[in-house]
Amino acid sequence: MPNIAAVLKAEILRLSGKAVRSAVTPLKYEKVALKKAVRDLRRRVENLEQDNEILMAEQKRHRQLVVGAIPADDLRIRVTGKGMRSLRRRLRLSQREFARLTGVSAQNVYQWERKQGAIRVRDTTKKSIFAIRELGAREAKRRLEDTAEPTRQTPKQRKRHKKGKK
Repeated sequence: MPNIAAVLKAEILRLSGKAVRSAVTPLKYEKVALKKAVRDLRRRVENLEQDNEILMAEQKRHRQLVVGAIPADDLRIRVTGKGMRSLRRRLRLSQREFARLTGVSAQNVYQWERKQGAIRVRDTTKKSIFAIRELGAREAKRRLEDTAEPTRQTPKQRKRHKKGKK
C-alpha cells in the first residue's frame, strides 16, 4: 500500500500547479501584448525623433531668412563695398531698389559701393542685408512689389503744381 503522505503530497503539487498555471496563462498573453505595444512605441519615438531633426533643420534655414532671427555671431561678419555691389548686381536691382529692400536711402547704397574695405552699418541694416543675401532675383523683385513705395513730390514739383492751379 502506498504511503498516504506521498500520495497526498503529489496531489497537492498537481492541484497547486494547475491553479498557478490557470492564474499565469492570462498574464502571459498580457505580457506579449505589452511587449508588442512597447516595440511599437519605440518605433514611433524613433520616427518622431527623425521628423523632429528634419523640422529643426528646416526651421534653422527659415530663421536665416527672417530678418530678426539672425544669430549674434553672424553680425560680426564683415560687410564690404565690393560685396554690396556684387550682391546688388546678382539680384539685378538698381541702387534705389536695393536701398528700399534694405531700408536705407539710395545715397547710403551709393556710398557703400564706392567705399573700399569694410563698411560700418547698424545691426538692423546688417540683419536686413543678411536676409537679402539668401534671396534670388525673382524673390527680391517680388518683395519690392509687396513694399511699393508711395510717389513723393520734391519741393520744386509741389511749387509747380501750385502754380498750375492758379
